[in-house]
Amino acid sequence: MTEVVERTVHTSTAPDIVAEYLADFRNAAEWDSGTVSCDLVSGDGGPGSHYRNVSRFAGREVELDYVLDEASPERIRLTGRAGPTTAHDTITIRPDGAGGTQVDYHAEFEFGLAARLAAPIVRLLLDRLADDTAATLAAALDARASHSSQLSRPMAEPTRSPGKTSRANDGFAARIFGDASDHALDLLVAPGFTRIGSALRERLPGYPDDPTPGALEGRHIAITGASSGLGAATAHGVSALGAHVHLIVRDVAKGQAVAGALPGPSSVWHCDIGDLTSVAAFTREFRSGGAQLAGLVHNAGAMPAAYEQSPQGHELTMALHVLGPIAMTDALAPVLHDARVVFVTSGGMYLQQLRADDPEYRAEDYRPTRAYARSKRAQVELLPDLQERWGDFGISVSAMHPGWSDTPGVSDSLPGFARLTGPLLRSPDDGADTIVWLLARPEDGPRARLWHDRRVRPTSRFPVRAATSEQRVQLLTWIEGALGG
Repeated sequence: MTEVVERTVHTSTAPDIVAEYLADFRNAAEWDSGTVSCDLVSGDGGPGSHYRNVSRFAGREVELDYVLDEASPERIRLTGRAGPTTAHDTITIRPDGAGGTQVDYHAEFEFGLAARLAAPIVRLLLDRLADDTAATLAAALDARASHSSQLSRPMAEPTRSPGKTSRANDGFAARIFGDASDHALDLLVAPGFTRIGSALRERLPGYPDDPTPGALEGRHIAITGASSGLGAATAHGVSALGAHVHLIVRDVAKGQAVAGALPGPSSVWHCDIGDLTSVAAFTREFRSGGAQLAGLVHNAGAMPAAYEQSPQGHELTMALHVLGPIAMTDALAPVLHDARVVFVTSGGMYLQQLRADDPEYRAEDYRPTRAYARSKRAQVELLPDLQERWGDFGISVSAMHPGWSDTPGVSDSLPGFARLTGPLLRSPDDGADTIVWLLARPEDGPRARLWHDRRVRPTSRFPVRAATSEQRVQLLTWIEGALGG
């Protein structure tokens, strides 16, 4: 797949100064909005020189090997490569007749097979990147007019803001556009669930602002399954905002390794969420410590390759994703006053209906992906009931799905899917973003909702229908029986 973008920039700077500035590709970190850093690796800076360019595209940093093919007063050509992606850049420089310069930028991108899954969104991202680069290029070139004597000096590292741009002042029309674009991404699924979707959404008008620094200062947040993947990423995210993180894990050694890398205080607790006896022991020990929780994240999960039962005799995915989290929250409710409880579900639940008549998988053959998706469907369908169950404690209940994220769970349980979508998978930090945001946002917002990329999402899609009230009651009856209620 090949995409072409072209932009024209006008500057008051003289052509010879422009050509000299652009021929030194190290300066790309200053004029190219996508470049994070650019270093000369070999050569004297003339044709044939190699540069190591680190660029950010679709929310991920990519390292490209660039070669300067041509550098003349009229034209500069470069070729960059990163795996299956190749970029051909041609910059044409000509006098504008008024003492300034017209710069024509032409870029061709050759993408591999994975990018074809999201071709329309890739096009949108490239156009936005080209618009941003045209603006930064014009500003950088105009600055040369008054600073031309500094061109030969080593260039200082550019200063970039690590946070996202505030969208608080976006106009009404811009927000309408942002909402429509976000909805389109959600309907398209493949691009919306990938890192391309999150990268595009964060640039849309109306995208919610990042949590303020120190938003969780002094608060206690508990996270299950915090030894890797989304759980570890959530731990890092809330710790960076000042929280004391409680890592609830099966493997204490792995949990301690994650805790040791956190910037703030932490505690590690052992608990097997699929074992109700282990959950009861953990919650008794936690409550005796006296900590008050501001948030509890139910992230622990698994997709057994074959049918397994919990120590209490329940199908394991339902025990791990439904029974254990409900039992834990029931027991911790007294120390969760005015707290936020977040269930980490899966977009796969859109493909399965609730089977309240067979939660233990006794009426049909077990299939790992279907069992996993059904248990996640149960989490989402139960949100209104769980909100009512814990609402008197001031608890706010939400669920979120992280899209398609690059986690050990995906690579171990779905290796074929991971190989096919690998270049498009979100990083764990990207997948955990909405979890951290839900815990840290200043206002509580709507309760008992499903979230993705900081927005409320529908809980079902045609042709899979939402559960009826009778089905939810049937499932709740099974849960009460399984929990001994």
